[in-house]
Amino acid sequence: MANTQFLQGVSSVYINDIMMQTNEDVQVSVSNVLYDFAESNNGPLANVLKWNKEAGTVRMTILHYTGLDYTGLFTDNDLFNVVINMRSGDSYVASNCILAEIPNHSALNGTSEISFKTMDIKFDQA
Repeated sequence: MANTQFLQGVSSVYINDIMMQTNEDVQVSVSNVLYDFAESNNGPLANVLKWNKEAGTVRMTILHYTGLDYTGLFTDNDLFNVVINMRSGDSYVASNCILAEIPNHSALNGTSEISFKTMDIKFDQA
């Protein structure tokens, strides 16, 4: 039985080239094309498909640390580049991300919950 304990989880996360401390659980869904039947005034058209490209998402909880301007980072930038390095050596690179919702900052826990949307997520295997 292989020991995967040291291969699971996030090694590091960078948002706009700034290293972030995370709780190691970063959720990524890659953008995808979903097909559906085209419609006319008379209802769905048989054997005619339309496609909708759905944006991918990146969700994470970052931990606050001294010197990190976590509010300025998300209010001063419109686009974000996110790099997620896994312990296995694999990485996700999400380019031209936008915020999917307003970041939720918790002063008690010292964390921020962040969600991005993007059409450009690449997966690089080690």
